[in-house]
Amino acid sequence: MSDARYLKANYADSEKFDVSNRDVISTQLLRQQSWKVCLCFLQFLDSAAMARNEEKAQSMLNRFITMKEEEKKKPKERRPFLASECRDSAEADKWRQQIMREIGRKVAEIQNEGLGEHRLRDLNDEINKLIREKTHWERRIVELGGPNYTRHSAKMTDLDGNIVDVPNPGGRGPGYRYFGAAKKLPGVRELFEKPPELRKRRTRYDIYKRIDASYYGYRDDEDGILEKLEGPAEEKMRAAAAWFSSLIPSPPASVSPLLDPIRLFSLTHLIFDFVVAQTL
Repeated sequence: MSDARYLKANYADSEKFDVSNRDVISTQLLRQQSWKVCLCFLQFLDSAAMARNEEKAQSMLNRFITMKEEEKKKPKERRPFLASECRDSAEADKWRQQIMREIGRKVAEIQNEGLGEHRLRDLNDEINKLIREKTHWERRIVELGGPNYTRHSAKMTDLDGNIVDVPNPGGRGPGYRYFGAAKKLPGVRELFEKPPELRKRRTRYDIYKRIDASYYGYRDDEDGILEKLEGPAEEKMRAAAAWFSSLIPSPPASVSPLLDPIRLFSLTHLIFDFVVAQTL
């Protein structure tokens, strides 16, 4: 049905209605369109209100169901403050595993360098506190007849192989350890820097401890090298001595060979040459 027919059918008895009057028709059409818009808007509000109510009801239902499920569960157990309060080895091992999971989460969190100095120091303190608590539970597990975890635990090192803890001055238990970005904090980095190696000065005892017979030359003839070097020189010296002795005339029979000055001079000269050759 067209708009004109709709108006004529509804307002035929009205004196104000006139089909030929275009102003009246346009006014009636605008009123009709405005009412349609208002009706659509009200329907939208009703549907939105119904949706919100359904969501609220669903949320309340979810909360109610969650509350009932929590009531059926056992009350959440808390870790004993003292490890000595535990009387079961399996339960003590469970608390130890819980502490190890907490340590793992905090160690993963402390890797972030953007947390700030104060947060990093607090996290590092919390991790060290949990490590000490884990040591107490491991000691308690051994007392209850369980496995000894401390015997097989290795020292904690970083990627460079450096131990990440500072030794405990008391000598009991692990020292204070640094993890993740906490190792780069001011005042902590210096703890992991290796001091320069100072050359140790040797004492007189260390010097004389290395001195033996070889130092004084008592074993020079044992290797046979000196004999190979001195052999040709010794042969030349013997040949020269024989040739020189052949040039010296023999002394008269009345003069003793030991008192002959020529022979004494030649013998002295040979001895001097031999000594010079030995020194060179």
